[in-house]
Amino acid sequence: MAMVSLTRAQARVLFSQSPVRAQESLELRLVSTPKSGFYYNTVLVPSKNGGYVQLSFEGANKFCTLGEMLVWAQGFVVEGAMQVSHLCHDPLCTVAAHVVRETAAENNRRKGCVVWVDCPHCCLKIRVCEHAPICIRYAPGYETLAEFLEWGLHT
Repeated sequence: MAMVSLTRAQARVLFSQSPVRAQESLELRLVSTPKSGFYYNTVLVPSKNGGYVQLSFEGANKFCTLGEMLVWAQGFVVEGAMQVSHLCHDPLCTVAAHVVRETAAENNRRKGCVVWVDCPHCCLKIRVCEHAPICIRYAPGYETLAEFLEWGLHT
């Protein structure tokens, strides 16, 4: 019995319309390794230097980027002028909560954001990111982003 291959368009529909299937695909097929702090990075590499990791499935080669699959796993679709934006500025990150959909202008405004600076008076940090949602940058000594936001920042 011959195996039927999916087209790129069929694979995009299959995953973009089913957040559960997208999440399961990420969990089953995507090998991630912990990076410092609250990041997990894929061991997959982009097909070109400075590019994005592209995923394949049952004959549909390079049908989406890792970022798109992460957005689909959250139940959203990236269409038209919208882009996938990595809040942690790391396109290899596999944490779905670290990606959002936004316009190209919003995405480009994030470039170079330092997120927080060290307080000159204590061991806490001062948030300087003005984006919504805020950008994410690891702070040593905290295991989760929620812990850092609660205990590591001046309020």
